[in-house]
Formats: sequence, structure tokens, C-alpha cells
Amino acid sequence: SMKHYIQHQVEDMAPGHMQMWNALKNDSTIPFALAHGYPQTSHSYWRYYSDHPGQSMQYQKAMSSVDALGAGALIQDFPWSTKCSSIVDVGSGRGSLLARILAQNPAIHGVLLEVPTVVAQAEAYWAEKHRGLLGRTTFVRGDFFNAATIPRGVEGGGTCYTLKMVLHDWDDGSVEAILRNVAGRMAAGDRLLVLEAVQVVPQTRRERPLTDLQMRVLGGRERSVADFRRLFATAGLMVTKAHPTRSIFTIVEGNLATPPERAL
Repeated sequence: SMKHYIQHQVEDMAPGHMQMWNALKNDSTIPFALAHGYPQTSHSYWRYYSDHPGQSMQYQKAMSSVDALGAGALIQDFPWSTKCSSIVDVGSGRGSLLARILAQNPAIHGVLLEVPTVVAQAEAYWAEKHRGLLGRTTFVRGDFFNAATIPRGVEGGGTCYTLKMVLHDWDDGSVEAILRNVAGRMAAGDRLLVLEAVQVVPQTRRERPLTDLQMRVLGGRERSVADFRRLFATAGLMVTKAHPTRSIFTIVEGNLATPPERAL
């Protein structure tokens, strides 16, 4: 059911869309923040949900609905079992896609990293919907802006760090910070997998697709593979392959460009 997604669009996003004209006139305007009375930064979207727990719960349910639409293709069109021995799902919300991947790949262990309030929602959701997977899942309270809270990869262990529908929420500076934090916890042989509605070619202002306009409301944007190559490089990462799927999502795969310096 798309009930919660529709409610999210009407109650949370529609006021921001009403301010979209201001953003078209000035790229620095963040319509969502303007509509809801928050500072003009891409962090304001998440401050809003921190201040409104009921809307946060609805948002997480809405994202689970979106996961369900493309989950089959994302699972079938990427070789999870050969690429990943474990998955650290960074900023995964309730982890509905992670649960589907684990259900289809019994050798993979999952880690769900989220802010504490969302982890509490995730634990309740998994206890109700995915109890049989709890033995292979670890819930970590953290923040992708705090590198110390991101689990370290094990040297040669084949950890995949996933960022699904995360980076498009943020401006380039914030994306660079997130990528640096994840890269700093990766070991040699680990992979970063970015799951986004990747633009096939860079878009002009007149050609922006609807998904890009939606993200502009929040202060983020959709990006091309070329954009990800540039952003990965700022964090010491390199894009190795882009995997199209039979969904709106492309999986952009990357790894460390140089061997990491491991803390003693």
C-alpha cells in the first residue's frame, strides 16, 4: 500500500512544493525549509522529523513502501552473495530492503546503522515482520556524519557499505562529508554501493526530471555517474561500475582508491 507515501507527500512535501518557484528563481533556496520555518540548510529536513516523531514514523513507513516497489529488481539484478559477505546499511531507515536482501541471501550478515530514534522503530519493525532474520542482523545507533559510529570493515572480509536513497537528500558538501566518513571505516577489499535514481546524462534546468525537482525541494539533487565519480574522488574512493537495474535505481559500485591507513 502507498497510503503512507501519499500522506508523506501531502502533509510534509506539498508545502515545500508550493515554495518551488522561489528555488527556480534562486538555486540557494531550500523550499522545504522555507515552508516549514527552518534554516536554509539541507539538515533542516531531518531536524523537522526529529521535532515531529509522528511524521518521522509516517516517513519511515513511506520509504518502506518505496523499497517494496523496486526491491525485486534490486535483489535480482545485483550479485549480492558474491560481492558481499556482510552489508552495513548506512542510513537505511527501518531497513526493509536490507531485510529482503538477507532473506534471499542466507550467508550474508546485516548491520543497520541509523540515528537512535529510527533504530527503535527498526527494531520494532523487524521483531514484527522479520523476526527470523534477527540472528543475522545487528542494529547500531549512530550517524553517518559521525565517522566513529560507523562499523569498521574487516580486512579482506568483503563488507559492502550501502547508501540507498541517502545522498540525493544532500548538497555536494554534505555528500563529500558522508563519503569521507564511510571511506574512513572501509578496509581493503570492501565495497561502497550507492543506490540512487541516477541521471543518464547531466540535466539542464529545463530538463530536470521530476525526481530531481523533488530532491531540490529538500536541498538535495539527483546525480549522474559522472557526478558520483567526482564526489567519490574527494573521499579517496573510485567508481568501478554502475549497475542498472529493472527499477528506477542504479547501483553505483566503488572501492577505496588507495589502501586505507588503519588506526592502531
